[in-house]
Amino acid sequence: MLDDSNANDNKAEIELSRRRGIVRWCWAIVVSALVTASVCGFTPVKFASSEQLLLTLFVIFATWFVLKVFAARGKFRFVSLLGLMIFTAFLCIYILAPLRDRTEQNAAFEFLRRQGGLVEFSGRADKYPSAPMGWVPGRKGIPYPAALHYFEQKYLLPAPVSRLVIPASLFRKTFLSSLHVETLHRPCILLDGKGDSQEFNSTVREFTDPRVLPEEYGYRPFFFQMEKLQPEDITFLNGVRVSASGSSLPTLRVVPSDDEIQVELLDNLENGFEVFLDYYDSVSSPLLQQVLKSKSLKRLVCFNPDLSRLSSVIGIWKEPLESLQIPYGQFSNADWQQLCSQGNVRSLLLNRCLRDGKPLTKEDIGGLSVMQSLEELKISFEGSDKNCVLQVLKLEQLKSLVVYDHVEWSDEIKEAIQNSNLDTLSISIREQRIEREPWMNRFRSFRINSVEYAGSPESSTP
Repeated sequence: MLDDSNANDNKAEIELSRRRGIVRWCWAIVVSALVTASVCGFTPVKFASSEQLLLTLFVIFATWFVLKVFAARGKFRFVSLLGLMIFTAFLCIYILAPLRDRTEQNAAFEFLRRQGGLVEFSGRADKYPSAPMGWVPGRKGIPYPAALHYFEQKYLLPAPVSRLVIPASLFRKTFLSSLHVETLHRPCILLDGKGDSQEFNSTVREFTDPRVLPEEYGYRPFFFQMEKLQPEDITFLNGVRVSASGSSLPTLRVVPSDDEIQVELLDNLENGFEVFLDYYDSVSSPLLQQVLKSKSLKRLVCFNPDLSRLSSVIGIWKEPLESLQIPYGQFSNADWQQLCSQGNVRSLLLNRCLRDGKPLTKEDIGGLSVMQSLEELKISFEGSDKNCVLQVLKLEQLKSLVVYDHVEWSDEIKEAIQNSNLDTLSISIREQRIEREPWMNRFRSFRINSVEYAGSPESSTP
């Protein structure tokens, strides 16, 4: 009788266990169906796709596993709980932590907008990836479903920022850390009268783009933007010691403003300032014209194709402009003649500029001889022949010359260099090394391929 009772109990326990297993599987299927329907209804994931199949199987397994852990007994329960801990840690690292960062970022952006800042996103997270068979490569090259990539980019990872205008008072490590952006690409610092130059100097190198691009490309890692200029802003800018190209000159971006701005405060800048004009900046803006007339303006960087009106504005300024930089300028014949007629520019940078859609010619370079105030020229000819180099070396007013293109090292070039009025010269040649000659010592600085040839051989530095 006892054996029959034990056998019946075993059968009942087995039957109960089987029913519980069926119930768990039913719950897993129901939960998976609800999740799949929600994802396919609110995201671009389609039914019968590879992403949908993987999602369904994952939810079924995860739901069954969680229910199994809580129903298990003995050794299996210990192992199951250990597996559940690993699964929970995975969720915390790859789901909860990014979600927390995304939430913190959104709160920081909202606060930034309330303080007068501006944030724009690249929009890459809103695009569903087009991938063969529904698989995309991950950050480490391991492929995973496109749906997970889309969900991660759109809902978990911090949004990619394409443009940021941030008040100077918020440009500090604690606030920038809450943005969860590894590198800020050319941010605009909005002058709000509350900037701390010491905090700014210690922060800017950590969060701005670390690339060091040559000066001829006109790259600036950040800009300052005026809206309501105050005396405190001048104190802040005078304390800034980290700027473009290793210069202490603050780089200003001037945007049209309906507010009256005390532009005369710019005259109190100790080292002056530079203005950066992009394609979208309005050259005819009255505010910009006021800024360009400031006696503290030292440098002008122009990416704006409207060169005719720009040169007219420069002509209003009577004292020599320390530097005018025009990377990738598209000159018409009239624009080039107007540029050459300017008598208030001490240093001129022309990188890959074209006239009427063609490289500069020997005659175009000869037109620069009219600029009697020009003492320094930095130039790239973009496909012009060696006669342009020879013509540049004949410009009598030049004291300093930098040629970014490779120059053919010939007797003709050497003779033109010897007969020039230059004090400093920097060129590049295809040869790795040339012999030092006595006539090179007359230069204050004579660099070939970044090697100094003026002075004693001991002073030569690569």
